[in-house]
Amino acid sequence: MFYSVQIDDTTADITQTTQYFITLRFVNRNWELVERFLDGFHNVSDDHTAEGLFNLISSVLNEFDIEEKLVGQCYDGASVMAGHLTGLQARVKNVAALRQMQCLHTVYRIG
Repeated sequence: MFYSVQIDDTTADITQTTQYFITLRFVNRNWELVERFLDGFHNVSDDHTAEGLFNLISSVLNEFDIEEKLVGQCYDGASVMAGHLTGLQARVKNVAALRQMQCLHTVYRIG
C-alpha cells in the first residue's frame, strides 16, 4: 500500500498540552481514496524538534505495522515541520526512497 501522511498539532484547550494527530491517505484495491485517522497523541514528548517528531511518526507507523511506502507528506508551515534542510519533511524524505510531493497547509482559527 502506497500512502501519504499528514501530521498536525494543536494546543487549543485550556491545559495548553500539545496534541499531535496523524492521518494516512491511500487508494484501496477498488481505487477508492481512503483516509484513516490513526490516533491523537497527547503530550507524547517534550521533544518538539524535527527529530522528535520524526521519531513519533516512525513509532506510530511501526505500531500499526505500516510498511515504508510513503509517497507524500503534509504538514503545517512551521519551520520544524516544513524546513527543507533539517525540518521533519527533510528527515522523512531522506528515509523514504520514493519521489514525494510535499504539501503545506495553513489552519485558520476562529475566535
